Amino acid sequence: MHHAHDEARLLFDQTVEHYQQRSDAQVFNFSSLLFQRRIAIVQDLLRGLPALARVLDYGMGPGVFAPYCVSQGWRYLGLDISENMVARARGLGLKNAEYAVGDLESLQGHRQQMDAVLAIGLIDYLDQPDAGISALAGCVKPGGALVLSFRNRSLPGLLRDAARRVWRTLFGIPAGRQRTAFLSNVHEHSFGFERDLKPLIARCGFSGFEVQYFNCSPLFFNFPLPGPLWKIWYGVDRLLARSATQFFCSGGVLVARKNLQ
Repeated sequence: MHHAHDEARLLFDQTVEHYQQRSDAQVFNFSSLLFQRRIAIVQDLLRGLPALARVLDYGMGPGVFAPYCVSQGWRYLGLDISENMVARARGLGLKNAEYAVGDLESLQGHRQQMDAVLAIGLIDYLDQPDAGISALAGCVKPGGALVLSFRNRSLPGLLRDAARRVWRTLFGIPAGRQRTAFLSNVHEHSFGFERDLKPLIARCGFSGFEVQYFNCSPLFFNFPLPGPLWKIWYGVDRLLARSATQFFCSGGVLVARKNLQ
């Protein structure tokens, strides 16, 4: 069996097209709904960055946030372990945007240089999430922002974990079908904000936390949706997903500000 890092690279190399479709809302399904909710939250949490801010997007996928960042006048650097994802991002042809293949070790060259560091859809899949978060935090300037999405420790997550264990026990991993995290050997860590993430990020010198949740639902599997129902569900989730309902929310996004030195 491959190392989990290699499994993650394989997964993302194989899912470029699916990732792009969900990120661009080219398809109407449960997965694209979650992608769109997460994207909207990240863009909301990025408000207030200065003009000409430098943004590092680690695990950028096909450059999901590159167009938005460039449109705000920010300088964008995207890193990803998947060569296919980086190639797709370069195809955007954006000015003030750079892309590179890189793992966590590549972050050493960017310490305390960034006004904002993004890690969206990333920390759930890391071998050692604590070390990864610390490395990402080290790239943020004093006064800058760290924006992370995380798989929330919740009812949908518990149900997904149980279903995954049953599936893998009964059926294993079907040959040639490693195109979803559910069927691959990648990690799927989940986190509680107060218990896990906030103390760790605070130790890295951050405060002023804000968290927004999404997918307030017991469902965890992907399925197609009619366009009108997709839009209604999106709006309902905007109303229901809150800190008070976080046990029913599969994901969250946090922003924290690095303390001034």
